[in-house]
Formats: sequence, C-alpha cells, structure tokens
Amino acid sequence: MRIGVLMFGLLVAAGCEPQKEQPFQLIVHITDDNNAPMAGIAVSAGKIPLGSTDATGTLERKLDSPEGTTILLGAEAPKLYKPVTPVKVVLRRLAGLSGQGSVPIEQTLMLEAKEHKYAILLKTGIPNLPVLAFGRQAAVTDENGAAMFLHQGEPGEELKVEIDTSQRKELQPQNPTATVVLPPHSDAQLIEQRFRVPPPPAPPRPHRRPGPTLPKRL
Repeated sequence: MRIGVLMFGLLVAAGCEPQKEQPFQLIVHITDDNNAPMAGIAVSAGKIPLGSTDATGTLERKLDSPEGTTILLGAEAPKLYKPVTPVKVVLRRLAGLSGQGSVPIEQTLMLEAKEHKYAILLKTGIPNLPVLAFGRQAAVTDENGAAMFLHQGEPGEELKVEIDTSQRKELQPQNPTATVVLPPHSDAQLIEQRFRVPPPPAPPRPHRRPGPTLPKRL
C-alpha cells in the first residue's frame, strides 16, 4: 500500500512540474528605402549577433527568452547606407486566429541610402548649349533644345545647374543658373529655361542711283 501511495505521489509531482515554454519565433525583414529586399545584412539583438538576411532580405531565428523581455533589434548598415537606429521589440506571445500556438514576431528595418540617383531634365528650345553641374559639363542640348543627365547626390543637397551661352552672345539671359534641392528619393527634376532671341537686323536699303539731270527751263 505504501509503495502504491508513493508511486502516485511521484506521478502527481511529475505532472505538476511546469512545462518549458516554447521559444519565440522572430522574423526580421530588411529593405532599402525603395522597399527592395537587402540580402547579407547582419542582424543583432543588442550585442548578440542573430545572423544575416537571406536572398529575400529575411532572417528567421528562435529566441529562448522569458515573456516580456525587451530586445534592441539592430542591423549593420553597408558603407553606402546611413546607420540604423535600433528598434525596441518586446517578446510577447500572441495567439493565432485558430487559438493554437503563438504567431511569430515580425519586424521590418529599413536602410536609407546616403546618396540617390536623380535624372535632371532641361528644356531650353536652343540647340548645342553646354549644360554644367557644379561647373563641369554634364550634357549638351540636342536639336530640340533639350538635355538630360544623371546626378548622384545626397537628399537635401543643392545642385547648381548652369547653361553656358558664352558662344551665343545674342541670347538673353546670358549663362542662366538654376538650383535644384534633391528630394528624399530618386526622382526626375525638370528645369525649363526660356531665352529671348533678338530679331536679326533689317537688311540695308538698296542704294538708289540718281537719275539723269534734265535741263531746267529758263
């Protein structure tokens, strides 16, 4: 009898032991500022490395941490991107729609490029005019008086564009400039410049030859 009671007590004690909670499933997505996935980006939780994103810009890891733990989720930005500000993530279990199991914790981190490419378009109506950017020739207007060039710069930068009219002294204004403030993302910027062209001088009047001198009647 005592043996039976002892075995029953052991079974009850074993059944009362708290079950170990399942680890949290963390899914991290890394994109650039055009929402394109970025592969090979190292992800960390505080000072603990979690691994690198795959070809789809995704990293999946299981975290064996207590409920309510707060982690600082960060990513190592490549050379041409700005540093990433770590994001606080609280580990909490949320039941799925079926009520069974918990849904993964998903977080997206965006990497912002230091520089972007911008298309600069010009309309002047005058052909063969050199176009300068920061004093260097970037394009020449075509037969329709239009030109286009690409500029790589940092958002917020002021791009100075000048149209060189030194070989066309008759055009007004001479050597006009325009300043373009580069927007946060890659975009096309249009510059329209109209010129005043003085009309050509009127041709000289033909010289009239004097007629014959007639005798005057006295």
